[in-house]
Amino acid sequence: MTDTACALNLRSAAIPRLCPGRAGARGAAQILALAASLLGATCAHAADATVAPLMARDLIGLPGKQVIVETVEYPPGGKSPAHQHHAQVFVYVLSGSLRMQVQGGPLVTLGPGATFYEGPDDVHSVSANASQTKPAKFLVMMVKDRDPARVAATAAAGQQDESGQGRAEAAGRELLGTPGPKLALRTIDGATIDLAQLYGHKPVYLKFWATWCVPCRQQMPGFESDYEKLGDRIAFVAVNTGFNDNEKAIRQVQHQTGMRMPIVIDDGRLAAALNLRVTPQHVVIGRDGRILYVGHLADERLHQALDTAMAEEPHAATAGSPVRGAAVFGVGDVPHDLSATTTAGESFPLTGPAPDSRPRVLVFFSPWCESYLEKSRPAASQACRRVREEVNGLAAQGDARWLGIASGLWASTKDLADYRAKPGSSIPLTLDASGRLFRSFGVHDVPTVVLLDASGRIVARLGPQDRGLKAALQGMEAKRTAS
Repeated sequence: MTDTACALNLRSAAIPRLCPGRAGARGAAQILALAASLLGATCAHAADATVAPLMARDLIGLPGKQVIVETVEYPPGGKSPAHQHHAQVFVYVLSGSLRMQVQGGPLVTLGPGATFYEGPDDVHSVSANASQTKPAKFLVMMVKDRDPARVAATAAAGQQDESGQGRAEAAGRELLGTPGPKLALRTIDGATIDLAQLYGHKPVYLKFWATWCVPCRQQMPGFESDYEKLGDRIAFVAVNTGFNDNEKAIRQVQHQTGMRMPIVIDDGRLAAALNLRVTPQHVVIGRDGRILYVGHLADERLHQALDTAMAEEPHAATAGSPVRGAAVFGVGDVPHDLSATTTAGESFPLTGPAPDSRPRVLVFFSPWCESYLEKSRPAASQACRRVREEVNGLAAQGDARWLGIASGLWASTKDLADYRAKPGSSIPLTLDASGRLFRSFGVHDVPTVVLLDASGRIVARLGPQDRGLKAALQGMEAKRTAS
């Protein structure tokens, strides 16, 4: 168990045991990758030790963490020099006797059934067979960073993992182990899927997606294949986000890809209940009705979660509270109970009479709209560019107060900072991470502009293809001056 200059003697008999079930032809490749990882970073042993890798898995609910399980056998008199794993190490003695010690701790002799623990900061000063005549064998389980260098660099810089998987895992962290949402879904073909009725009987797999989403399209064949194989054991639901999408586009993709699983269009309630942040976003709810996994990639972690969900025995389950929609404010309404804070940390008077008697303009947008949709949705991309440029010009001229409200889908505060610099925005910005502001104003497409007069009443709403923002502002100014 050293991190320097020692060799692994990997018995070929260990190879079939690494990744049972789904490994198939991938097993040998995973073995070689694991062996290289163990040799180079975490688990090098004395030259005469025999190491048999058993399993390597990413830990669901613990982003960036991996568990490695292996057996180690020392010949008579075998030992390892002092070393450090930078991991939590759990040892269980299978046969023979061992002498173990971490620096600063007592030297112990362990027999079959005994255990030993080594912390991430411990120096394992003694690891040896206590016998000169008999071999000793023990089981090792290590919990470690999947990519220690990247994790350390990210933590040192105070950064978050901005990858799709990182964003999904961060969004799902607080959901893991909590009851799934109690909500009845309506498919585009008119059927009803009552999630609460499934809990306790069948696992549920919800995949959030969008027709304009490239990775969603890439994952769709695998999603459909999983549905064909497991659809009788797991309730699959393809949940379209309803963001910059419509039923016509959805049915077109359904036809092109041969999707047969149920499809629903979210009205925002499911996204709110499950912290939607990326597309695709996978949510696996166990047979017990509790959220088991949230992720972005269609990888071994997802399939492990599906396997775990299927392995659960049927039993009574408790669904979460019913998911109710928030009040939706339209033209003529006076919004209330809403607040916003800009990325600069300043409070914006979103509702009620304006303290300075100025009208307010709310610009709902996505920082990726212009670039990401340029080819797949050119009309939407052009509308986002046109409105951004028009807003920049009008904000510099008039007396209104402006606020750009970014959807939390595929967006972070860092993304807003980048957006302000390029392509360039001159108005205050806020991130609607929970989607509450989008839902409260009934916004499903970007860009959308909502105008409120000085009293806080909504006087106009302009969708992506609507023109007349300048005229609407002039109309509000005229009324304000006249009063």
